[in-house]
Amino acid sequence: MTDIVSKQGKIAGSDEDIYSFLTDLRNLDSYIPSDKINDWQSDENSCSFSIPQAGTISLQITDKEPNTLIKVEPQGNTPFGFKFFIQIKEVAEQDTRFKLTLRAELNAMMKTMFKGQIQKGLDQIVDTLSGMKIPSSPE
Repeated sequence: MTDIVSKQGKIAGSDEDIYSFLTDLRNLDSYIPSDKINDWQSDENSCSFSIPQAGTISLQITDKEPNTLIKVEPQGNTPFGFKFFIQIKEVAEQDTRFKLTLRAELNAMMKTMFKGQIQKGLDQIVDTLSGMKIPSSPE
């Protein structure tokens, strides 16, 4: 397994608000680079989309640890096996840090070809999320 870890992101908001936003996969299209995906569909716990030259990918939230961790896994066939993790940590009031990890089954050739692109994509998602105003959860 190969772990590809994003840079750390920072969002002005509570860990509860960030967690609530990120656990609703209908919000995913607001921070995924739209020039990289097509055929977006989603509900609260799952989504599917196509990536040119990779095919259609379906994802589902498979585990959640309130305000700290979200685990997403593919459903059905994918070009390679992987798991995706979002780690969240509130370090101060209205200062929440997060990082993304993709744990993938990449052979040596795939690792050489795709690791840099995956890293760049994860960091781009972090940059987009870090610049967003996340809505507060209803009390």
